[in-house]
Amino acid sequence: MKRTSAILMAALLGLGLFVSTVGATLAAPGTRGTQFSVSNASATGYCASAEEQAFLKLVNDYRRSRGLGTLALSQTLGAASEHHSASMANNNYFDHKLIPEGISWSQNMANYGYGYNTWKGENIAAGRSTAQGVFEQWKASPDHNANMLSGNYKAIGIGLVYNANSTYGYYWTTDFGGVVDGAAKTCGGDSGGSIGTSDGSLKVYATGHTSNSRSGAYCNDGRQDTSWYTTTTSVPRYAYIWYDLGSVKTFNSIKWKFSRTGYADRFEIQVSNDRQSWTTIGTGTNAPSNTLQTLARKTSARYVRFLFRNPNNDAKLGYISEIKVFP
Repeated sequence: MKRTSAILMAALLGLGLFVSTVGATLAAPGTRGTQFSVSNASATGYCASAEEQAFLKLVNDYRRSRGLGTLALSQTLGAASEHHSASMANNNYFDHKLIPEGISWSQNMANYGYGYNTWKGENIAAGRSTAQGVFEQWKASPDHNANMLSGNYKAIGIGLVYNANSTYGYYWTTDFGGVVDGAAKTCGGDSGGSIGTSDGSLKVYATGHTSNSRSGAYCNDGRQDTSWYTTTTSVPRYAYIWYDLGSVKTFNSIKWKFSRTGYADRFEIQVSNDRQSWTTIGTGTNAPSNTLQTLARKTSARYVRFLFRNPNNDAKLGYISEIKVFP
């Protein structure tokens, strides 16, 4: 499917000014925001991918060339950016307002812990797969460019999410702020250790997960009494965990077990080489606890992901205790 690209920039927090046009959609740059006290989402699951790190280098090199200080990659802003991009990609819309959640982009930042009374702003774009592409797109837009070069900003979050079933495929969000808080992790994520290699399964070098859930490492510890599941009090729409096999590997089967049943009405087993574009190789549903399930499918990939949907609006998703990939 041929895709076009689109861009949109944040409204002024203080003045509420919002201007848009058809095609390349624009709004005014961000300025001083209001104080939020809500913080109900965990930022711990975020890590900056290689492409997100590439964008950080581009924007900081650009700022240096203009005599400006660099932006610090923020864990809270990164998590908020990733959430916004995922919301757009997985629900197929393009807007600063997070439509399914019913919140503003600035509230989303506050929800992930960035509630400082400081300058805030946001750029979003869709349709560009690379950091260089979206950087050039924003650079060519006066208002987006102004956000990247604003001296009011000291911190940035960067989120890139891909969904092959969406209109634009690739969705970018950069959230800007005037306060530097905790430094973001880079992907590598949770340590996966070498559990499972003694039984012939492939070594897992790292795991990752959505911010509404526990660490994916609970599915790689060799224990039936620990598991991965969602942790939010609100009903989750989706959640996922991923495994990093260290490099592209060829494997023949994926096996998994649940610690409880009834919390996996629908899930997809997906693979990727870049953790941006995912291909579904199998689907699953609830199964008896502590019973090994198997997907026999010869595939080559670096990453394996279990993406859980929630068609029955269960209070929790997951309770998957082990995932192993066999050559």
